[in-house]
Amino acid sequence: MRLRLRRTALPLVLAAAAACGPRPGSGPARTPPVLVHVVNQNRSDINLYLLRGGTRTRMGTVVAGDTRTLLLLHLPAASVQQLAFEVQRIGAEGVLTLPRVSVSPGQSVHIRVQELLTTSEVSVADDAPGQSSKPMP
Repeated sequence: MRLRLRRTALPLVLAAAAACGPRPGSGPARTPPVLVHVVNQNRSDINLYLLRGGTRTRMGTVVAGDTRTLLLLHLPAASVQQLAFEVQRIGAEGVLTLPRVSVSPGQSVHIRVQELLTTSEVSVADDAPGQSSKPMP
């Protein structure tokens, strides 16, 4: 009797567990990434850091005289984030903290690093699907 009960109950338990699992395409919608466009007009290579929620994260290196686009993934959907960026010249002392910007998923951040670091600038642009980013002034 117990063996028959186990043989009957086991497939029912497995079917119930499978029905409760995630379904393909039924998860939360993926938020679009924030693109960070960096133009380095400085003579030095730079490291770019992201400051968010008390955490400092290295995003990458931009070579002197080069342009690079970095992706910022995993932002909460439909929310505005307060982000700040730090620029550190490789081989030099000091770090420049750029002003905080408000960014929503799907927007892009444009950073222009000048030869005189204190004149560097940051801006935010709306990127509609299928359109390219607005150029920096």
